[in-house]
Amino acid sequence: NAEYMGDLDLTTRNLFLETYFSVFVFVKQLFSCRALCNVVIETLIVMALLRSSLTLSKLQLPSSQLIVKSQTYWPAWKTHTGGRSASTKWRENIDYQIKHTKPKLRAWMKDGNRKIELKVNKMKPKIRDLSRETRTKFQQLQDNQTIPDINKFIKVRSAMELVESLPPRWQPYARLARHHSPTGTYLILAPAAIGLAMATPAGSLPSLWILSKFTLGAFLMRGAGCTINDYWDIRFDPWVDRSKNRPLAARELTQTQAMIFFIAQSTCALALLLTFNWKTIFLGASCMGLVIAYPLMKRITYWPQAFLGLTINCGALMAFPAVTGYFCPLISIPLFLSFACWTLYYDTIYALQDIRDDRVIGIKSTTILFGERVEIWLQRFAVAMVAGLYLTGLLVNQGIFYHLGVSYIAYRFYKEHQSLNIHSPADCLSKFKANGRLGGILFLIIVFANLFASHKNLPINY
Repeated sequence: NAEYMGDLDLTTRNLFLETYFSVFVFVKQLFSCRALCNVVIETLIVMALLRSSLTLSKLQLPSSQLIVKSQTYWPAWKTHTGGRSASTKWRENIDYQIKHTKPKLRAWMKDGNRKIELKVNKMKPKIRDLSRETRTKFQQLQDNQTIPDINKFIKVRSAMELVESLPPRWQPYARLARHHSPTGTYLILAPAAIGLAMATPAGSLPSLWILSKFTLGAFLMRGAGCTINDYWDIRFDPWVDRSKNRPLAARELTQTQAMIFFIAQSTCALALLLTFNWKTIFLGASCMGLVIAYPLMKRITYWPQAFLGLTINCGALMAFPAVTGYFCPLISIPLFLSFACWTLYYDTIYALQDIRDDRVIGIKSTTILFGERVEIWLQRFAVAMVAGLYLTGLLVNQGIFYHLGVSYIAYRFYKEHQSLNIHSPADCLSKFKANGRLGGILFLIIVFANLFASHKNLPINY
């Protein structure tokens, strides 16, 4: 009878209203359980509820006792079951199962944990011996050079390691040109690269071809400058702790060899310069005489660092003619003077390493001139450089990102000055090298600002 079964299903749904109470109890205990055993037991409870519901749905009640309306169903059902509801019977059955099943489950889980712990303890010595044996075999293979040393391929070699990897006959020349210490090359490249970025039109990247030529030129001119410097200072370097091991001072090379090496580097730099336009060639060639004369300034004036600033920052003047084909004095000259102040800043810090030896042998420098006021002058040089950068940015209309970047450079100068120990040669050398990285940061800031600049002001054509 389909009609009878349909009525029975509706009645069964009304009957199961009380059973939902047990389900809510299970959910509450699931979220507040403190051990896995409680979860397992409550899962068994739900399984028992489902099994009881299936059994109840198969009950066959007389049609005279079937009441469809839920309001009058419960009294009739209690009369049929002896006054006790089905949920009461289920709860009694569930309480009995929990009472007898919980201790068994706890004992089973405790026994299982004990067995797992015993197996792990047995495996520990085997794993330890296996790892020790593997490490021993790997070390033996590495000692026998049957496998390559990965560090040789992953590790980035320093400049000193590259110089030491050269043939023995070439190493003195590389050390004479300071190829083992590239900070000077970075400081010569920075003005040219920054000027190149400023001369680039708004929304564009600097020319990689011009940048590569400036990089090679800085590498060659730095080597030539260091070579002629050691050539002129051959009588002084053996008496200074920092320079007594240089190739000329240590007699690894003769003065004739050093002069030939200087001419070779200068010739290569001149050949590279001839690839630019005539205005750039004129400005670059005018710096060659300064490169040769700079080492002599230490015997004449207390401001050799100022002369050095005029020598190595010519790239700031060459950048605009190299890109645009004309000279922009309203931009190039403030930028050039700003970098000249920067050279006074970092080369004064560099000269603090040799201040005692310079006083003994009679070498002049700004550190000897300033004396105890050297820190005040360093502040002035840093402020002058930052002011020049701000002025140049306003003239070119570099944009807000450029000025934020220059503010960061000013903050770097402040932090560097606060931590500078003028009586520590190691700290002075560290601060000098930090300025080489500062030039790269400033170049990237200008490149980034140039991409977001709407337009740039390039003054009159000269």
